[in-house]
Amino acid sequence: MRELTMDEVFEVEGEGAMGAFINGAGAGGFAGALAGGPAGSAAGALIGGGIAVALYLM
Repeated sequence: MRELTMDEVFEVEGEGAMGAFINGAGAGGFAGALAGGPAGSAAGALIGGGIAVALYLM
């Protein structure tokens, strides 16, 4: 097994962060829609995605 180059490390890390954002945005969008309709859904998606990425990168 070979070591990853720095470019490969950033590519793999980016894929994980993107997956975390998508999961968080889905959950946040659903919760926001229940609380505030379409506007709440959009805000919840951004907030939920941001929180999920922050937790992923910790």
